[in-house]
Amino acid sequence: MKLVKWTKKDNMGIVTLYTSVLFQAPAAQPELINKLHGSKETLQARERGCITEVSFALRGTLMKKFRFTDLLALLFLAGVAFIFIYPTSYGVYTRWYAAAPALLSFLKFAVLATFGEMLVARLQRGSYLPAEFGLLPKAAVWGVLGVFIWIAFGIFSKGVTGTFFPGLENPGVGLRLLNALAISFFMNLIFAPVMMMTHHLTDLHIARNGGHFPLAGQPLLPLFQGINWERMWGFVYKKTIPLFWIPAHTVTFLLPEELRVLFAVVLSVFLGLLLTIKKS
Repeated sequence: MKLVKWTKKDNMGIVTLYTSVLFQAPAAQPELINKLHGSKETLQARERGCITEVSFALRGTLMKKFRFTDLLALLFLAGVAFIFIYPTSYGVYTRWYAAAPALLSFLKFAVLATFGEMLVARLQRGSYLPAEFGLLPKAAVWGVLGVFIWIAFGIFSKGVTGTFFPGLENPGVGLRLLNALAISFFMNLIFAPVMMMTHHLTDLHIARNGGHFPLAGQPLLPLFQGINWERMWGFVYKKTIPLFWIPAHTVTFLLPEELRVLFAVVLSVFLGLLLTIKKS
């Protein structure tokens, strides 16, 4: 039996709440964590502004136990890396991308971006597929977003270059870098906020429907009302776009076209993991 304690100093003194957690087999621990995080006592503690030490204490306990699913995740990452390192498989990939770039963009985001969310869930909740995760809906949403990202890459790379650098052929390093920065700047200023908001709304929709994505009879207003605008504007828009996405996508547009969407997926996964580790 382990006692978990929340404390907060405020004008009313020290508020203390104890919740006990019985550690069972490793397979049962993620379910216990989910129940604890969704319990009435936890919600009351959060509403009162208490510090939830359990989030980090139990997360560290879970992550110390290397599981068979972690081995599978490492093997999956090694397999993906092999495709792009081994010349033969990379040649097959480039031919497929040339033949069907939209389809490959859908598959890359559907598989890799969803896998990134699974990694975040493993770090935060101890399981790659916690209850009501919504694997297939998330994969479908990421796939559709991946197609739109591929379209946006084409529109902005050709549009910005044609507008500001017409007739650009065999540019030097400085001009290539300036062109890539301009593409990234305008894409993240115009397209990225809409895409980020769309993804956030779909995540809310999946979470509110128990891991499903019903299409009929779902009003949009409650979803917009559920947005944490302080975080969306104060952090996602004001910090991640200028400090991360614009510099990162400058690198994206220096890469060959067939690697740009793939690199965008890698950036999404990297940022999600970075923020999760930082929060811990």
